[in-house]
Amino acid sequence: MRFFAPLVLLITTQVFTLDATGMERLQVGGEWCFIRRPPRDLHAGEAVVILHGNGHTVESTTSTWERHSPLRGLMDRLSAAGYTIAQSNHTATRSNGMWGNPESCRSVVALMRHLEKGGVRSFHAISNSAGNLILLNLLLSGQARFQSAVVIAGVVSLESMYRCPAGADRVTGIAEAFAFSPASKCPGNPGSDTSFRKATAYYDPLRRMQSMSDGEIRRLLGNTRWLGLYETRDPKVLPEENILPFARRLKTAGVEVKLRSLDLVTHGAGELFDSFTPEILRVLGGPRAENSAQARIFIPTPIFDSAYWVSRR
Repeated sequence: MRFFAPLVLLITTQVFTLDATGMERLQVGGEWCFIRRPPRDLHAGEAVVILHGNGHTVESTTSTWERHSPLRGLMDRLSAAGYTIAQSNHTATRSNGMWGNPESCRSVVALMRHLEKGGVRSFHAISNSAGNLILLNLLLSGQARFQSAVVIAGVVSLESMYRCPAGADRVTGIAEAFAFSPASKCPGNPGSDTSFRKATAYYDPLRRMQSMSDGEIRRLLGNTRWLGLYETRDPKVLPEENILPFARRLKTAGVEVKLRSLDLVTHGAGELFDSFTPEILRVLGGPRAENSAQARIFIPTPIFDSAYWVSRR
């Protein structure tokens, strides 16, 4: 039986490689993934799943998050804190992150099941831009549970994106992701485009939440610790149509959410990752990390001071 174990692993993951940095690169559910193990397993049995948006990919030898300094810096801090980090390409192409469609969700669930077989017992999520659609669709459908979730420059409303803020064509990508023919080119009309409404009804989180009871929201989202990071003047993902109504709906249902913002005219800028890394680590760590942070609140470290003061403007 021991002889056949490697063959079973190969069938399950298709491809497995270990690079010089110790990063595991493998295919799970037909999608390239990476798994980064920490140098010290301070959070044994916990994994942070990264959910990326449009323009980001995971490839056979690298990924967008490894190539970009602010994203790589956040992963370095997570690894140093003792977390296993994992990311799936979840069917994304360089032009389409697939907008939280069923195939994207299934790919992430496949990676999570693979991690569970390796001993992971609980998950956290860090989701960027349209990756938040995957996060919320997994939670709202009951396919996954996350102890904590960090929503960065979050897309929460497909209706909002279908109107093509900042003139960016979102109609084409959303129509491709959900396999329907749009009624018009960009900007789309989500109120009257019946094909859009039918195809995305189950996968548009904010629309679903607005029709749910407070009890349903507490049951599905109330066991997760929430942190939302955004730019107040984001031209591509409008906060007033995404993270802000999402946070209001959570609070109305009695679910706590912390919001932190920077006054920038950007979308998902590196400053969000650099400035708020201490807060991200605290929400992942839960009450024990919160208490520890309160005890250290006056320690004069430049990174912590920057995040602390900016977040309270």
